[in-house]
Amino acid sequence: RMFSNKITVKSLSLSSFVRSENIDSIDLVKMDIEGSETEVLCDLDKHNYLKNVERIVLEYHHNMCKQKTDLSMLLSLFEKNDFGYQIDAKCASANYKNKFQDVVLYCYKND
Repeated sequence: RMFSNKITVKSLSLSSFVRSENIDSIDLVKMDIEGSETEVLCDLDKHNYLKNVERIVLEYHHNMCKQKTDLSMLLSLFEKNDFGYQIDAKCASANYKNKFQDVVLYCYKND
């Protein structure tokens, strides 16, 4: 019964924070935001803030609650913004079809 209870919390977009603080250089963005990684990164891309980020480390939840996976879209977003990346993922079972999986992406600006 994972994820059966939902709560609503107030939030502020990362792009609006970057804009309001006039931040023009970001060394590291670290994310573990339970399935909202794509939304945040697309918003940063839309506002052209990914160009100012040197490294990103994020936990991506693959096959979470039978949601459609968008890992390829995330990787394309990184490639479009001149990031290289390493992927750390483990599949502990021979019966791997549709299994929930934590994937860690280590992203860095290409030289």
